[in-house]
Formats: sequence, structure tokens, C-alpha cells
Amino acid sequence: MEPERLGYLAGMFNMVMESDRLEYLTGLFNMMVESDRLKYLTGLFNMVVEPDRLGYLSGLFNMVVSDRLGYLTGLFNMVVKSERPGYVTGLFNMEGSDRLGYLSGLCNLMVESDRLGYLTGLCNVMVESDRLGYLTGLFNMVVESDRLRYLTGLFYMMVESDRLGYLTGLFYMMVESDRLGYFCSVQHDGI
Repeated sequence: MEPERLGYLAGMFNMVMESDRLEYLTGLFNMMVESDRLKYLTGLFNMVVEPDRLGYLSGLFNMVVSDRLGYLTGLFNMVVKSERPGYVTGLFNMEGSDRLGYLSGLCNLMVESDRLGYLTGLCNVMVESDRLGYLTGLFNMVVESDRLRYLTGLFYMMVESDRLGYLTGLFYMMVESDRLGYFCSVQHDGI
């Protein structure tokens, strides 16, 4: 523990387990709290589990808070790979800043099967400050099977401030079958 001029607390935890057949578990945790002069909190967590063959699980989490720059950043990444080429990937990122006044979030999820079927999802959310005063959200999801059938959905939403004073929403969804038959729906609302 340092005096108030520096005033931080640091903790680190690392654990590794390795068996005779190369199976191991690794965990890392790091947390730091700075004084009021810098005022930030940092946390890092990483965990990897790898079985005998190639399947593994990875997780990474990072978070930083700073009053001097005034932002919050979080990153989470998780990968699951099985013995075959099928895998799952997830990514989450969030950042906010009072100086610029926005909040951004990104989430990506992919599931790939042994043959080529996969599922992909993307979500992005941004909130601006009162200076611009709008909210934007985007969501996209694709499902593809072995025979190239897929489902696509897109969602977009924006809310402007009272200076412009309107609300805009857009939703688009397409379903395509093996014979290229599809269904489209578009909705637009303005106030």
C-alpha cells in the first residue's frame, strides 16, 4: 500500500495446472487502483483450457477507468475450438468518454460447424452526448447451412436530440431458401 500521493493497490493471481497429457489450465488476474491524482482501475483476466487434442477455451477481459480522460474500456474475447474445425468466437468491446460523450459497444459471435454452416452476429451500440444527442444501434445476424441457406437480419435505430426532434427506426430481415425464395420486410418510422 503506497501513501495517498500515489495511493494504489495492486493484486496479481496466476494459476497453472498441467497434467501428464498436456492438459493445462491457466488463469491470470491483475487489478490496480490508482490515487485521486490519476483515478483509474485496471483489471485483466485471462483463462485458457486446452484438452489433449486441439480443442481449447480462451477468455480475456480488460477494463480501464480514468477520470483524467474520463473513459471506460472493456474487452472480452472468448474462443472455443473443438477437435474438429468447428469453433465459437465472441468479442465484446465497450468504450465511453465524458470528454467526447459517447458509449460504444461491439459484440461479434461466430459458430462454424464441421462442414461450412456458421452463425454470425454483430451488434454495435453508440450513445453520443447532448452536444450531438443521438442514439445509434446496429444488429446483423447471418445463418448459413451446408446448402447455402441463410437468414439475414439488420436492425438500425437512431434517436436525435430536441434540436432536430425526430426518431428514426429501420428493420430489415431476409430469409433465403435453397430455391432462392426470400422474404423481405422494411419498416421506417419518423416522428
